[in-house]
Amino acid sequence: ISRMNSYFGLFVMLSAFTAILCFLSYLFSIISGWSTIAKRYPSPKGVNGETFYFVAGLVTSSEIILKSWSSIFNRKQASLRITVNEDGFLISPIIKPPFIIYSIFIPWNQVINVNVVLYSKFYKISLKDESINILMKGEAGKYIGQMFTDNAKTNAS
Repeated sequence: ISRMNSYFGLFVMLSAFTAILCFLSYLFSIISGWSTIAKRYPSPKGVNGETFYFVAGLVTSSEIILKSWSSIFNRKQASLRITVNEDGFLISPIIKPPFIIYSIFIPWNQVINVNVVLYSKFYKISLKDESINILMKGEAGKYIGQMFTDNAKTNAS
């Protein structure tokens, strides 16, 4: 009976830890504005394309700031993944509890401008919804700027 009680205790502790982690993730997504942005820009299934990884990011109700770019060799530390293709780009947490944190997909027709800002360290992606900006550091921002330019030229033709 003692062994069974220890397994039950372990089960209760793991269940409580999982519940607390899910609750904190949910709370983070509500307070930060991530869930509001994700509802406005829902993610389609199966987005493939060029992928970039970020170690850290900051989400506010008006900005998504992706600060620490992670190289392909250092993916183990990544917490966010950016996937860019001809339709737009996807911002997705690496670990996302189901039904709590959703991915964000920004189609190119919602992007109005991509500028280099802050001493050429960040790329500012301005959306048609003027209340949201995305600041992105590194190769991902540069690649998104190039894809946006290419997409604008294709649509102008």
